[in-house]
Amino acid sequence: MNARRLILLALFATACGTATGTSDKLSKADAQALIGSGDADDAVCSENGFNDDDECDDWCPDGDQADCAVSNACADGDAKDADDGCNTCSCIDGGWACTEIACNVEPNNANNAPQLLPLEMGDCPTGGDALAINSVWVKGDTLSVDASFSGGCAEHTVTACWDGSFLESNPVQAHISLYHDAHGDSCEAYLTQTFTFDLTSMKDVYNAGYPGTPGTVLLAVDGEGTRYDF
Repeated sequence: MNARRLILLALFATACGTATGTSDKLSKADAQALIGSGDADDAVCSENGFNDDDECDDWCPDGDQADCAVSNACADGDAKDADDGCNTCSCIDGGWACTEIACNVEPNNANNAPQLLPLEMGDCPTGGDALAINSVWVKGDTLSVDASFSGGCAEHTVTACWDGSFLESNPVQAHISLYHDAHGDSCEAYLTQTFTFDLTSMKDVYNAGYPGTPGTVLLAVDGEGTRYDF
């Protein structure tokens, strides 16, 4: 075998060795194309060495926490106020979970007034969850109830009920009962919220029963008193 043939065989062997040793890992472009087509598994980035390569590959299905900053990271047990200023957030499994209850508002702020609820005719359901009444007041035809309760993980509802009758006195009296539904909220934050109720239906019943007389009703709202003039 002459020298020229030996050199050619050596070059061929070198080329074959290079080909058989070539890495079969995907490029990032190929990996992204597979992800876009739905043919990639969740570990495509870790299997191909894209994690911990000093480049944030936030498109990876399994994440790239070694290279990408995790803005929501926290330590379990941490707590903070939510951005709205009234809800609270707790760290669970390394991420923030926040309560989503309606925020307490100033009763005189017309742009953020509490929802005006109807005055229900008839008796309230029995039972209900604990509710501490701080104060009650009437402005126009609106009854406002400032109340406190335990919770923080659900939106609570309060219903006002009136049986449609007046106690004969001067002025007449009416009793309003409140029913509080915590919707199974087992959280223990102590919250305060203002609930408002429309007294127009009571005014209509009064005007029908006492036509031509000044409208004044002394209200007892679960033991808390106020006066309704119309």
